[in-house]
Amino acid sequence: MTDRSAALALYGFCNSTTAMFAQLVAIGILRFELRSYTFAWPFLIAVLALDMVYCQRAITETLVVKDHMAGVTLRRKLHNIVTAPIFLATSTPFIKWSIIGSVIGGIAGSGMGPCMNAFTMTAYGWRAGDAQLYTWPARPLDLTLMVLAPFTIGWLSSPTAFLIGVVCSQILGFLRIFCPFSWVFFVMGSYVGPFLRIPGASAAGFTSSLVAPEKQATV
Repeated sequence: MTDRSAALALYGFCNSTTAMFAQLVAIGILRFELRSYTFAWPFLIAVLALDMVYCQRAITETLVVKDHMAGVTLRRKLHNIVTAPIFLATSTPFIKWSIIGSVIGGIAGSGMGPCMNAFTMTAYGWRAGDAQLYTWPARPLDLTLMVLAPFTIGWLSSPTAFLIGVVCSQILGFLRIFCPFSWVFFVMGSYVGPFLRIPGASAAGFTSSLVAPEKQATV
């Protein structure tokens, strides 16, 4: 469990660090004000393909193969891959409704970032890349809170962490409502979002405690 938690924290650290530098690169590219970004798609596909090949070659299996899985057919394994997440999602009401809420929130917020960036150009008269430039300092803040969030699990109770998450979400929604009136609300919202890392760590720990480790490893 300790090794898995450390690996997850390292994964989040690498993800946030990459996003921080990627936004800097995006600012430089957007400053060119290109008429088309079509060339970027083949490049991204090629990078993704190389990354998949590298992971396939360099990363070995870390899960221990159970004896009762030795004689299982390929069809049965595929069936387990499909049904295991469904079984996990319906194992407890808390996990079920959490997943439903996450799906609804993901659908509602899908594509909001690019739309908001385009909105700043029409409503505030900003140039391409200005939105990324003014909100970039939120990336180091997000990285810092991501590193500190696991330490809050010990002294911050789950109800308190969830309350912090609700408050931060409401403040973030409130600021987005008033974005048409001033750019200040748009920028402030970017600095409120990283604080959701704190309840996110406690929520992940609480959710993980509801499912046995062997069940988590099957998904």
